[in-house]
Amino acid sequence: MAGLCGKGIWLAYSYNLQRAAEMATDIEANYLLIKVGHGPHYFPETTREMIRRVRTLGFHPLAWVQITDYASQDALKAIVESQIVGYEATVLALGNEPVTRTSLLALTDALDTVELPRQRLYVSSPPLSHIADQGVLELLAPICQAGWMPLSFSAWGDDPNQVIDRDIYQALGDLSLLWGKTPEVYPVLSPLHSFQGGALLPEEFIPWVEGITRHGVDFFSIYHAANTEKALWPMLESVNILSLIHI
Repeated sequence: MAGLCGKGIWLAYSYNLQRAAEMATDIEANYLLIKVGHGPHYFPETTREMIRRVRTLGFHPLAWVQITDYASQDALKAIVESQIVGYEATVLALGNEPVTRTSLLALTDALDTVELPRQRLYVSSPPLSHIADQGVLELLAPICQAGWMPLSFSAWGDDPNQVIDRDIYQALGDLSLLWGKTPEVYPVLSPLHSFQGGALLPEEFIPWVEGITRHGVDFFSIYHAANTEKALWPMLESVNILSLIHI
């Protein structure tokens, strides 16, 4: 598939769809990212129903699966089924919970045995320097050839210049060795101070938006719909992706 272009909104729960659709319309987003699995758990009804509803609303559906340290190979079903039912791509998401290379081997070995278009698989993770076991990206990068969705969160530090410029974009040299090329970068923003909560004020959020736009991104996304206060929507709407491409 061609690279992503535009804006996306992550849904942590299917019941957030109405809010996500409202937010997407307001900020001119064109992708909704639907959670179809968490660790060993696959959500078949959500997977099938949400793709229909998202398309009916006029948005592009992307699937995402939370990868955990427990029974990682069981995430294979959610990944494979999301492609079978027609999601445009699937994101393998690593959050703040530690995942080790050893625990992930079963999943990556399983993925190597099935026919999946690797250009439809993305990996989302903390910046490289904030991953406890960097071996997990060594395993996922060759499989997730569509690109990297770095979590550009203030959870990693209060200075967006350090997190975005240093920890993400200055790490691309190291990441290119894992991917075999410089990966496409599609940042993910969060409206929260940390994974435990605490909403960013608009004046605190603006530097994070400016931080990613300085790099001329083709696509960025927000994690997630329920946590993003309406006070932040205008600044997200003001980002004109087409004007950023090829800066």
